[in-house]
Amino acid sequence: MVSKRPIYQDVDSIWAERKGVYVRDFRKEGIDVFDEAVGIATLILYEYYGPKKTWDHDGNVKPMTLKLARLRLRYIYPLAKHHGADRKSLRRIKRFVRLVAKKLKIPKRLFKRAKRAIVNIKKLRKSVLKKVFA
Repeated sequence: MVSKRPIYQDVDSIWAERKGVYVRDFRKEGIDVFDEAVGIATLILYEYYGPKKTWDHDGNVKPMTLKLARLRLRYIYPLAKHHGADRKSLRRIKRFVRLVAKKLKIPKRLFKRAKRAIVNIKKLRKSVLKKVFA
C-alpha cells in the first residue's frame, strides 16, 4: 500500500508543492506540538474562508465545505495522539480544536504561533488571514 502524502505539513506536502507554503515539523514527523496544530488549523480555515477549495491526499482538487473543514479540524487531535504528542500538548490541542471547530476562528493571540509554524506564511492573503483570526 502506498502511503498518502500529507496535505498541510512538511516539504513534501500538497500545500508545499502547490503554493510553496507548509507547516514545518518541529520535533518529529506528524503533529506532536501545539504550534503544529495551530499551523494546520490556520491552513484549513484559510481554505474555507479563501479559495473554498482544497486537495485530497492524492493532490486532487475538491471543494472546501463547512462539513469538511470541521472534519479536518477535529481530526487534528487524533493525529496528534497518533504521532506521540505529550500529555500537556494533547490537552492544549484538544481544547484548541474544540474551540476552533465550534467558532471557525482562531484567537488572535495565536497568530505568532501560526507564523512560527507556517513556512512562507507571507504568501497567504492578509484579507483571508484576518477572517481566520478573530
